[in-house]
Amino acid sequence: MGLPELSVDLGDVEDPWLKELRRVAPHSPRGQKRILSIGSPMMFRLRVSNERGATWVDESRNIVWLCAVHRREEGSDDDAFVWFAELHGNNQLLPTEGQAQRPRRGSPAVPQHTYA
Repeated sequence: MGLPELSVDLGDVEDPWLKELRRVAPHSPRGQKRILSIGSPMMFRLRVSNERGATWVDESRNIVWLCAVHRREEGSDDDAFVWFAELHGNNQLLPTEGQAQRPRRGSPAVPQHTYA
C-alpha cells in the first residue's frame, strides 16, 4: 500500500494492516513485542499473516505510526527485522516531518515503506 493522497480519509481505507493498526493503536504499545534489533526509539511489532510491521508511538503527537511492512523469513538476509534495522540505520524508518504534518482524520498513520 502506498501513501494515499491527502484528500483520502484513512478511516475509509480497507487494508488488513490498517485494520490491525486500528485494533492495537488505542493501547499501543501495551501488548506489543519490541523489535530488539532497534535500540532507540523503541519500535514494536505487528503481524498480519506472514508479514511483519514496525510501529512507533509518537507520544508528542499521540499517533501510532506503521512505519514499515515486510515479509518474515527467519534466518534470511531478507528478513523483516533485519530490513527494519537497516532502514533505521539509514534514517529511513521513522516518518519525516512532512509526513508527520499530514492532516489527521481520526486514523492511524500509514506505512511509508511497504514491500512484500
